Amino acid sequence: MYRRSVLLYACLTVLFVGVTGPPVFAIKPNTFEPVAVVELFTSEGCSSCPPADRLLGEIEADARASQRRIFPLAFHVDYWNSLGWNDPFSSSENSERQRAYGRTMGLESIYTPQMIVNGTDQFVGHRAVEAEASITRALSQRVPVKISLEVQRRSESEWDVVYETMNASEDLVLNVALVQRETHQDVAAGENMGRRLPHFNVVRFFKTVPIGSGSLTLVVPRDVVSENLTVIGYVQNQVSMRIEGAIEGKVNP
Repeated sequence: MYRRSVLLYACLTVLFVGVTGPPVFAIKPNTFEPVAVVELFTSEGCSSCPPADRLLGEIEADARASQRRIFPLAFHVDYWNSLGWNDPFSSSENSERQRAYGRTMGLESIYTPQMIVNGTDQFVGHRAVEAEASITRALSQRVPVKISLEVQRRSESEWDVVYETMNASEDLVLNVALVQRETHQDVAAGENMGRRLPHFNVVRFFKTVPIGSGSLTLVVPRDVVSENLTVIGYVQNQVSMRIEGAIEGKVNP
């Protein structure tokens, strides 16, 4: 579906694909097989962002259908909030993460929507042709790090994560993201006033920890049921920002 939509996008059409059922990200955990971590920096206050949000949903749907090791993540930034609408999924931490990419890539400024693949390839977030080309390149290169990620639901509000990274060097860190698979939001002000916006794989909690083995606790938002959540872990170089491995956590009841 996603590859077909790339052709449609060339005709300035973005195909919307609904997301149902559980995702299939980590088909073969603990391997060196290629991965593509797709980070979208977006905002409900940005009128150019909804097509990028829908494209991220297509990428997620393609990952499930094709069983390609693609890990889409939506980071909502907060620098649009002063223009009339407070994005409930936004945070200053997400904005700072985008600024860190901008500094590393030598960009004059940050913008939305911005899509970044494997920490090194960036482009305007609604450009489907560029997204497919970048993901294809990422999936042609094996990664050097193995990751193990086990998730235990301690309670409705907290999940425990036990992790281990193998073959990782000291300049790497492990990012752990609690992800809301799908949601819709009615926007009452700002550039998208009056629209009901779909979102996919929204990062609701994000933590960076040292590589090696350890555990951490994720705080589960009260406004989302656990069945609509998953955990994505990915190893990243602190200097180059290149992503060296990724996996979806196995969530135990």
